[in-house]
Formats: sequence, structure tokens, C-alpha cells
Amino acid sequence: MEKSGNEIIREFRAEKKKGSIVKRFKDEFFALDLIRIMYDDSEKLVDKFEILVALEEYGHLGISSESVDQVVTSLLDVYHQAQDKSEASHFVCQLLTTCTSLIIQMNQLESDLCDLLVKELVAIVTSRVNQLGSENLRSCACQSLLLLEETSPGVVLGYYEELVQCCRQERSHMFQDYCLLTSRLMESFVKITKENPMSPVVRSKGKVQRQFSADVTDMRQTVSYLVENVPMFTRSATFRVIHTLSNLIKTSTDLSPIIFKSLMLHEMSTMSCIVFHTALYLQRVFKGTLLTVQEESNLVQRLCLMTNHPCLNQLHRQLTTQWALGYKQFEDEQMDTRESLICQYRLQFYPSVFDSVDCQLAKLYMTSLCVDTSSDNDGIETSILLGSLGCLHKLVWHTGSMLAARALFRALYFIYTRHNNPHFSQDIQRFVRGLISEFAHFIPHSIDFVDSIHGLNINSDIFVETLSLLHQQVIMATGDQIYTSFPYYLQIMKKVASQPKINQSSTLKFLNYLSDNAQEIDDSSWQLGHNILDICRNVIINQGTQLYYSDLCELLYSLLTDYNNTDVQDQAKLYYCLLIAAADSKVKSVLQPTQRAVDSMSQALSSLLPGTTGKSSLAKIVHMEGPVFTWERLCVTPQWFVSDTSTQTSEQSPDSVAEYIKRLSTLEVVVEVKCRLHLVDACSFPAVHAVSISVEDSLTFQHIPKVHVPCISKGAHHDTVLKVKPLQAIPIALNSFVDFCADTKQTFTTSMPAVTVEFVHFMLPLPWKQSKEFKFEELWNYVVEPYNDKPKGLKSVKLFEVTAEQFMKIHHQRLAKYLVSSSPDYSDTRYAMLVPPRSHVLLQCEGQGHTVVVTMAMDQISVLPHVSSFLENVFTVSHG
Repeated sequence: MEKSGNEIIREFRAEKKKGSIVKRFKDEFFALDLIRIMYDDSEKLVDKFEILVALEEYGHLGISSESVDQVVTSLLDVYHQAQDKSEASHFVCQLLTTCTSLIIQMNQLESDLCDLLVKELVAIVTSRVNQLGSENLRSCACQSLLLLEETSPGVVLGYYEELVQCCRQERSHMFQDYCLLTSRLMESFVKITKENPMSPVVRSKGKVQRQFSADVTDMRQTVSYLVENVPMFTRSATFRVIHTLSNLIKTSTDLSPIIFKSLMLHEMSTMSCIVFHTALYLQRVFKGTLLTVQEESNLVQRLCLMTNHPCLNQLHRQLTTQWALGYKQFEDEQMDTRESLICQYRLQFYPSVFDSVDCQLAKLYMTSLCVDTSSDNDGIETSILLGSLGCLHKLVWHTGSMLAARALFRALYFIYTRHNNPHFSQDIQRFVRGLISEFAHFIPHSIDFVDSIHGLNINSDIFVETLSLLHQQVIMATGDQIYTSFPYYLQIMKKVASQPKINQSSTLKFLNYLSDNAQEIDDSSWQLGHNILDICRNVIINQGTQLYYSDLCELLYSLLTDYNNTDVQDQAKLYYCLLIAAADSKVKSVLQPTQRAVDSMSQALSSLLPGTTGKSSLAKIVHMEGPVFTWERLCVTPQWFVSDTSTQTSEQSPDSVAEYIKRLSTLEVVVEVKCRLHLVDACSFPAVHAVSISVEDSLTFQHIPKVHVPCISKGAHHDTVLKVKPLQAIPIALNSFVDFCADTKQTFTTSMPAVTVEFVHFMLPLPWKQSKEFKFEELWNYVVEPYNDKPKGLKSVKLFEVTAEQFMKIHHQRLAKYLVSSSPDYSDTRYAMLVPPRSHVLLQCEGQGHTVVVTMAMDQISVLPHVSSFLENVFTVSHG
């Protein structure tokens, strides 16, 4: 039995109430049942209107492309029956709106059905010009045509001439609807013409339906007519028409934007934000075309005045400030060489106590953009910048508002990104420290702010300095402040504990105080205890166990014995056992938060703590006594390199000894010892695998990493380079041993003969060629006399009986590469050697008859006998 209209409506409303209406509309027949109600004159218009709205919103879910013709045709048929009923005007408009929406949603814009709807809508618009009582219907028809044209440009273009004629004839408030449609059609025409130089042809299903062409003169007249009548439009329609016409003029080469000038000059004096925004939009789109410099200056002045105008409410003032911000950024993008117009009125953006928080923040952004502190020698610009923060800072200080605090931190961050000078960094630290001293609940925002600044990588020192100041402020807190705000204070302590540059002694004392007074803090024992342990873990991981060993042990022992929470006691006992039973590196490896599994943690603990059971036996290593390898030194090459990669060391000659000393601090001497490891033929192994060459550590050079070789066959060899970084310039012996595996999967080890590095291998010429301004006497004084932390050097004299000709031979054979300066006849010759780590040996040779007097200077006393042996070898062997 077929349902009645009332039953269908009740069912429809019940489905809407339950929220299952979407599911019902997926049934195609449900929509057709609803359309059947449209023909029933006994049903109320209110019910029909409600059904039409639902069809517009959900109808596309169940209507197929085959049945959409039936639905739209039925709705148009209902329209024809109800169009002349005055009481049904809203219902008729909704019928047209629903038809338009269904055609767009079902992608029927190129079908005969769309043509039928367009003809119907155009007939409404063109046949009822200036007809009283039809305003709502014509407005709905215009907006439907506009929507169709925007969705598919050209679908309405064939009726351009009729619609333009109606636009010129209309005398009611419907005029602006006609203008909107006309401007949109002209924009479509220009775009289609640009894509296809031939006359635009409107097509439907591949066949020509209407052909349209427009004269440029007529179009120019139409644009002029629309612009002249813009003041008659509503505010929203004003911008829509101007936006469409500006797109039209930008696309067309036959139209000039100067047509907007009179309109702009008229709208510059308005106090309507929407109308004024139209003037700003035109200036940005056609910059340099419409206004002169003076007229643009007047526009900017008006904009700046509107940011503080009393007749505008707070939201409008904030809106104009955002426009000013966009205008300033637009000026920066243009990179104009003239002075910024916005910056001339920068004092207009000075925040006041009557501005809202958001408005103050926008003005602070503008002030930061307009102020230039890069060359502020007299401090005026910086004073303006800091003074602009005064109102917002006072608001935060007197109210403790979180909204104002967030705005202040945002302003500080924005200003710091543009004005990161040292003085402003100190003011930032003062602001932040003052805020948390009074309001501990700002600490999370302070930490986020400091992290954000650190992420900029502008100045790493401010991050540590600011954290250190926050840390000091927490240490100075009173007992009452600690009891009420300890969760916030612990956030700072946790952050500080991860910074190796900050001393943690006061942190551990602060934690001891919290642990001792934990019972007086309500409902906090578990949270407080775990926060304290987290900080201890950060200290151990980032600072090590040796520096704060006693303080950590005292704190952890107090927690495991006296704390009133079992879970905290157990974890404190774990940390305490690790601290007293394991090495520093192993404790760090266990406490690192990157442990991936419980098994890895339990395995690490079982090998660390004493008294554990189930220890697995270690693999046995066999020591080989007989010859397995030969280990010989091939060559030794000393060289220097820049150890601090962040320092740009110039390759030019230093102009003075002071500059030379400054550069010297960035150098490091490395001696590359090339050795050969050979598997002897008499060895019982055909090949060895996983060969690891280890050099024993010594106090005279830094640790040398192991050298790994995958495999060496019998009779083969492997050349390797040991990079030795000496700590003293004295001869060294590199004692080494080799671990390897044989085919039997047994591990062996054998000692190797020592490889020696003599003193002569450490001697390098000065790292840079010296300029004329570089004085040997100043370097001599630097080596001999104490300088900062460098102790006093040593001076000595030796005599050698050699003639001038013999000395010339010695010079060319052994000493020429160390030469700094000499007299023409080499009777007064000066040499300089660089020796590890950054020391010098200076020689001054003076010829006196058949004797050469060698005066030595060195800043390492321990090298004197080695220098003396070197000179005896040079003068004796070369002479002999």
C-alpha cells in the first residue's frame, strides 16, 4: 500500500531526528517519494521547503545520473505551477536552488538538462526587469546563474548581451545582482578568448548551441558603467564586483586598470573596513599603476590611523593592523629602494592599554618590522622596540593572565628572530626571569620559548644563559613557593640537568630539600619521587657519575631509606646500586632511554650488579708465542690540521705574532705512522680473519682507535696508517698486539714489536708563511716569557766548530725548511719549528769565524735533551 504524504513526512522527520537520514537518501526511491509530495497542494509549504533543503543536501547520495533528469524536470514542473503564487515565493526560490545544486553535484553541466535550467533562469531574469514583487525570484535566478558560470565558465555566456541590457535597464536594488552576473560573464569571456583566439562558442554535448562575440569598446563601456555604480552596492557586493573586474583587467590587454583610480580616491576616505579593504586590494594588485607616491602615502596614512581610530571596535582595529602587517610584508617582497611608507607611521602601532591582547600582539609585530636596530648607535630604535612591550608586560605582571603571557612570549620570539643583538637577549632573560619569579605557572611557556629560540641556531649561548637564570630563580624560591609550585620548578630542573655546562650541585641540594619535606606536600609522593629520579637520571647521563658522586649517592640513599612510596624506593635502590657498583660508561648505557627491550635491560643488569647468578662462560683467548706476523714501520709523516671545524682559519699570512697565537689555538698536530702487517710464510694458518690491531695507551699520546682487517692470507700483507696525536714532543714507542680468528673459530692474540717515532718526526715548519710584519723577536719573547696560562720557557746555547761553507751545506740539507729569516751571507740565521701539541723550538745561529753559536728557545723544558741531540746529529753528521 502506498504511503500518504503525511506518513512520508513523519518518517522523514523521524529519520532526521535519529541521524539516519543520510542512509535513507542512499535509496533512490526515497528521494522520488519525497518529490511526489511536491505535487500535493494539501501539504504545507513549510514541509515542502524542509524536504527541498534535504534534497539539496543529501539528494546526490542516491540519485543516479539516469534519474537526475526526472528529478530536476519534476522540480521545474512544480516551479511552473507555483511561480505565480505570491505566498510561495520562498518555496519557488528553493526549488530553483535545489535544481542548480543537483545539476552541479551530479556533474550535468554539459547536458541538455543544464541548458533547460539555464534557459528557465535567464527567462526569469530578462522578462521581469523592474517588475515589483519579483525581486526575490530574480535575485535567486541571478545567483543560480552566477554559481553555474563559476563552476563551468561559458555555460551562461551565450546570453551575455541580453543580461547586459537588463543590467542597464534595472532600477531597483536588484541592480547589483545583475552587475555581479555581468562582471562574471565578462571575465569568462576574456579567459575563453585568451585560451581560444577564435570567437567563443558555447557548446552542449559537442554541438554548437549559441555563438557569442563581444566588441572591446562595448566591454570597456560596460566595465566603466559598473565601476561608476560601485558606490550603490552593498559592502560585500562591492568587493565581489571589484575582485571580478580586477581579474578581468589583469587577463585582458585591452583594458587599463586606471579605470579604478577615481573609485580608489573616493574609497580611501571611508571608515568601512570592507570598502577600505577594496582600495588596499586594488593597490596591491596594480601597484605603481593607479596611485602616485603621494596618493599611496595618503592611503597608507589612512590605514595606519584606522589601527587606533576610536570609532572602530577592537576587532576592526585588529583587522586593520593585520592589513598593515600584510602591506609591510608586500613592501619587503617588492624590495623597493625607496623608504617604506609604513615605517614612516611606525609610532601609530605603539600598543596602548585600551587595546585587546590580540591587537597588542599584532601591533608589536608591526613595531618589530618597522624598527631597524642593526645600526642603532644612539639606542633610540632599541628603546622604541623595548618600550612597545611595556603595556603587555604590565598586563601579564598585574593579572597573571595566561592569554597575555602567551602573547608576550610570542612577541618576544618574533622580535628576537629579527633583532637578535646581545642587549636585547639580556632584556629577554630579564623578562622571563621576572615572570617566573612571580608566576610559576608560566614556567612551561618559558621552557617552550627557550627551546624555540634554541631551535633557531642564532646564538647557542642565550639558551644556556637563560636556562641558568631560570635555574637560579628556582633555587632562590621560598619554602611556601616550593610547596605550591614544585611541579613547575621540577620542569626547569629536568631541563637544566641535561645541560653539561650548568653546575648541578645546587640542583641536587634542591632535590634533597624536596625529598626531606615530601610528606608536607599533599598528594604528591609518587609524582614528586619519580620527578626527582628522572632528574637524577638526566644528571648521570649528561654529567657523569664522578663529578657529583657524593651528592647523588646521598640523595638516592635518602630516597631508598626514608621516602614514603615503595615504587620510588625500589627505583632509587636500582639507581644507587648501579652508581656504586658499575663504571660510569656502563651506568650511562643502562639508564639511556633508548633501551628497546626488557631482555636487553635485564642482561645488562645481570652483568653489572655483583652476586648475580647464571653467568655465562666467556670465550677463551689463546696467546701465541711463535712468529705469526711481521710489523714494520714504512714511513712517518707529521702534519697539522684545524681541530675546531667551526672556526674559519684564514690561509693568508698572519700579520702579527698575536694573530698567529690566536690561530695556533685552533691547530692540532698529527703524526701519521704508516706500517705494514705481514702474515709470515712459516705461520701454521693458511689465512686469518677478523684481525684487530690494538695500540697500548700511553700518557704521551691520545688513544689510538683499533684497526680492523677482514682477512689476511698467508704471504699477504696489509698496510695501515696509525694517526698519533702526541701530548708531548718526546720520542714514543707504539706497543701493539693483534687479535685474530683462525678457521677453527678459535680466537688468538699475539704481541708485536714496538714501532718507534723519533723526535725529528715531530718537527714541523710554522703552519703559515710569515708576512713582513711578523717579527721573530716577538715570537721569541712569546716562547721564553710566560703568557696567560703558558709557563715560562727555556733558553740554552750550544757551540759547533764549523766553517761558513760547512754551515751553508748544513742549512740546505737539514734546516732550510724551518728558515724564518737570515742575513745575505747566512751569518745570522733564524729557524722556527712547531712541535706537538702546539709548542715551538726556535734557533738563532750566528757565525763567529770557524764557530757557529746556536741559541735555542723552547716552551717545553722536557724537549731540551732531544733538541740538543738533534743539533749534534745535524752539525756532526752533516759536517763529517
